[in-house]
Amino acid sequence: MLIANRPALVSSLRNWRKSLSAGFLGAAASQFWFIGFSLTSAANVRTLALIEVPLAQIASRRIFSEGTSRREMLGMAMIVGGVGLLLMTAL
Repeated sequence: MLIANRPALVSSLRNWRKSLSAGFLGAAASQFWFIGFSLTSAANVRTLALIEVPLAQIASRRIFSEGTSRREMLGMAMIVGGVGLLLMTAL
């Protein structure tokens, strides 16, 4: 960034305090991924992580007022159903 976009580098250095919480949460999320992989099979962890898709859609609707198509709703319903099946078979 020093060579390609110096103003962006200066701006990011000025706003370092705002990025601390995002950096901390990202590090915590990575740690929980590793904990999940150590506790059960990778397939279970990856499948459960798919629940992030509907949560991201909810956030984008509330924050950015983006709409959801029928195709997206069907896909999210399939994801939630698959996670539900996974949880039912794991018990």
